[in-house]
Amino acid sequence: MVSVTATTEPQFRIANLGRHSIIYGVGMVLSKAVAFVMLPIYTRWLTPADYGVLQLITMTFEVVTIFAGSRIALGIFHFYHKEESETGRREVLSTAFLLLAGTFALAAVATTFAAPAIARVVFGAGQQYVAFVRLAAASMAFEGLLLVPIALFRLQNRSTTFVFVSLARLCIQVVLNLIFLIPFEMGVFGVLLSSLVTHVVIGLALGVPLLASVGMRFKGRSARAFLRFGAPLMVMQGATFIVTFGDRYFLNRAAGTAEVGLYGLAYQFGFLVSTFGYIPFERVWGPQRFEVAKRPDRDVIFAQVFVYLNVVLISVALGVAVFAGDVLRLIAAPEFHHAAAFIPLLAAAYVFPCWSSHLNLGTYITERPEYYTLAKWVAAVVAIAGYVLLVPRWLAWGAVITTLASLAVDAWLSHMFSQRLWRVEYRWTPIVRLAALAIAVGTISVLLPTMVMPLSIGAHAALYALYLGLLWSLPILTPEERSLILRRLAQGRRRRRTAP
Repeated sequence: MVSVTATTEPQFRIANLGRHSIIYGVGMVLSKAVAFVMLPIYTRWLTPADYGVLQLITMTFEVVTIFAGSRIALGIFHFYHKEESETGRREVLSTAFLLLAGTFALAAVATTFAAPAIARVVFGAGQQYVAFVRLAAASMAFEGLLLVPIALFRLQNRSTTFVFVSLARLCIQVVLNLIFLIPFEMGVFGVLLSSLVTHVVIGLALGVPLLASVGMRFKGRSARAFLRFGAPLMVMQGATFIVTFGDRYFLNRAAGTAEVGLYGLAYQFGFLVSTFGYIPFERVWGPQRFEVAKRPDRDVIFAQVFVYLNVVLISVALGVAVFAGDVLRLIAAPEFHHAAAFIPLLAAAYVFPCWSSHLNLGTYITERPEYYTLAKWVAAVVAIAGYVLLVPRWLAWGAVITTLASLAVDAWLSHMFSQRLWRVEYRWTPIVRLAALAIAVGTISVLLPTMVMPLSIGAHAALYALYLGLLWSLPILTPEERSLILRRLAQGRRRRRTAP
């Protein structure tokens, strides 16, 4: 049963942020571990062209969910904390749930009717693609039931519940994928069907208890507030889509779905930077930062949290860049190995959207998300220019360079606009030192010659160990921060020894 009991934290503690982030991180690691264990199966039962088709379906529904109102869900954290009474918070949750369930269902119905036209635009021709679009539309309809319950888990710091639900969702989908891919040999259709069944089961399991808990409290005032808050973000999401997925259209036109599949696989490794380096932290920090913003010592907390975030974020990005090629050689079919060349730059690129999401607080505190939207659209213009000029000439490499440039522009503008609206004194010197160290080690890793697998893994592990040693010894963390980290590690060891 989903409850809506409010919790109050009288004193902000970074240790709490770290503890819940670790729980989210463990969930992410387990999820990705399952995904990577399954990769040898997927790369043998799906071709690069199949991967390309799935990439194109995914990006098409990124557009559809924008119109369905996916970004409206971000307003839950803001309006929930804005309400002082328990009744008001229940109204916020109930209104958001009913609003999003309705808009996602309507968007799914519209997409089902428009499936032939969508298939012609995206793929050119093929009746099987119409069935793919309709199946994905049905899955999206039930996805709308998940958004508010998952947001509530984060609001209540129920990280363990969040992770359990995420793993249950993953396990259902993996089992169904195995059934549909291997004995039934259903290919792309089987992957999409497993997603539909998973969303139906998890959506009903979470949505029905939430609605029973908060009641049917659709308030026009709250709905209008969500729409006002979310409308600029919906426009913003269009720009985000162009930067993140727009290159697949140009690659498909220039080289076909196989090139899209290889690039899409490399992009999945780039996504690991945010998956492991930022999302576990953001699950906790996203709701809490609005509370911290009210404190007199907010700048001290924001600056310290940003340094800690980057130690994790940049270290994860370097780890992906250094080890992804070895991982791909171990678990993927040979025709997918070429994707490894694109991964280091994509890993570096995905530090920037994490910065953008973290440094945009001023646009939300002042309720001026249109500035964040403007930053996204300037980045989208940079991306479109790169797709037109670079992708036809350099194919996937042109897409990689464009991704890096457009995401960097987005992060810079997001930070600049946010600072003008609501200034925070961050500490950039240690971040620059950390980034320079990671770039140097990453460059050495890329320049190493191809070696047999044991030597390659050993050389990359030695490089990463060197990075960690320099990270600790160089003036990146202050003596106080090192001391705090050591104390927390010691406390964790003591708790494990005394645990029954």
